[in-house]
Amino acid sequence: MAAADEEDEVSKMVAPSAAAAVPEPIRGHLIGRQGTWQLHIDAAALRFVRQPPAASKESAKDDNESFVCSFDDTVGVGFISDGGCRSRYLCAFRYVRRPAAAPGRPSGPRQRSLVLFRIVQPADPPGVALVGRLCSQAVARSMGREPGPPGKRPLLVLLNPRSGQGRADKLFRETAAPLLEEAGLAHRLVRTESAGHATRLLRDSPAEELLSYSGLVIVSGDGLLYEALNGLAGRPDCLQLLRRLPFGVLPAGGGNAVAASLAHANGDCLDRDFAVTAAFNLAKARPRPVDLALVEAASGASYLACLSVNYGLLAQVDLESERYRFLGGARFALAFGIRLAAPGGLRVYRARLSYLPAEVAEAKDAETADVSNENGDGNNRKPLASLKRHLPASLSDPLPSNAGWVTEEVDYLLVLASLHSHLATDNFYAPPCRPDDGRIYVTWVAAGVSKVDLLRMFLSVGDGGHFRAPAFCCAAARAFRLEPLDDGGPVCIDGETAPCEAMQVELLPRLGLALTPARIGITN
Repeated sequence: MAAADEEDEVSKMVAPSAAAAVPEPIRGHLIGRQGTWQLHIDAAALRFVRQPPAASKESAKDDNESFVCSFDDTVGVGFISDGGCRSRYLCAFRYVRRPAAAPGRPSGPRQRSLVLFRIVQPADPPGVALVGRLCSQAVARSMGREPGPPGKRPLLVLLNPRSGQGRADKLFRETAAPLLEEAGLAHRLVRTESAGHATRLLRDSPAEELLSYSGLVIVSGDGLLYEALNGLAGRPDCLQLLRRLPFGVLPAGGGNAVAASLAHANGDCLDRDFAVTAAFNLAKARPRPVDLALVEAASGASYLACLSVNYGLLAQVDLESERYRFLGGARFALAFGIRLAAPGGLRVYRARLSYLPAEVAEAKDAETADVSNENGDGNNRKPLASLKRHLPASLSDPLPSNAGWVTEEVDYLLVLASLHSHLATDNFYAPPCRPDDGRIYVTWVAAGVSKVDLLRMFLSVGDGGHFRAPAFCCAAARAFRLEPLDDGGPVCIDGETAPCEAMQVELLPRLGLALTPARIGITN
């Protein structure tokens, strides 16, 4: 029987008058360890202390042995079946970090490690049930949740069955779904049927229906999150929904940049398969603000970006890697190598790049802190555009003069603006970037760099070493404008292809909500 169902059933056995009484002492057997143990429940952990043998009067060292089940590693507590009889086996669903591979290295990904305790005292079923409920309430409070029946507001899970070489469904069914159940988190699963399905679903569903969910979970790569956010962005009430419907990501695609960036901010190990860690983080999550960006194109189209805006060489590599999707994350390295080894020189792209340094924008924002451009009226046809503070209304308007903008017109190999630290699990592209630091990191490499130097940069991107390369330029900005001066050129927004045309981008600080652990290293 599911742990959540068992807990709900046993809680019905507790008399109302018993809820205020803490059964003391709580004794039993800690499975896998010898002797009788006493359980103490506090705000941070379940603490087990081994009791000395009744016949012994000595206080030997082993008799004082203790074991701590920290709530930092625990997603839930429940009873497991006991041969069809009323269970006395209390189970803490724990996911501990593996030890670091070497001194000074981050700890490894999380792995499941159950704590099983057979309750002997109290002996009566209501008392046993009360112990289980008290443990569950303590775990819930440690995560900032109100204790109570699980699954009041389910998660809406959008899963792309074609993602991850077709492994997304199995990944969710075998890894994430059981963990969410252990945490008492109900969910509704929707498998996307075609490109744009998520956009249509979130654009056309009634607001009341969307707000009946506690959050939106994406089981795919970054493309499905981009679809979902732009579905919300196409609604007149998008501001309210973006601020009230948090999103989480379970990595099941090729790059998994957003999931990797959120996990990195939490200090997690990013091995090739950190799905268990990501699911654990989702179960422990609370909504936390993150930055998004509004992209406006010369054609009048607009997009909501949560990851990157990419022009030139790396956009070309991203698009060409689609044919190697069966290789998973390795497809990017292969496409880059093929592009670099191609005969002839690398194509250069003539463009005008203008950006507003973040420090300048922050100073201006401080001067006008009491002035807001926001119009939260649901009748506003372009609610996201109403949040702009530094860009003109359209690309046909000039940038503000004497406002601190920096402009240069050169031949570029690539221009890439990132809202997150990672562009893939193994691509630590913007090391200083935090998910809510109010900055978009505009990077570029100008023409004239040799293929050897480009290769060196690419080989060092895993640990952020490319950031120190002389040819790699970066500016922390609040807004930028990119005007291609050549015909054509590859453009990607959050990894999805877009027309090559002039565009302007402004960061919208802390507009979105991400489901991340309460102790994540995001600024407050």
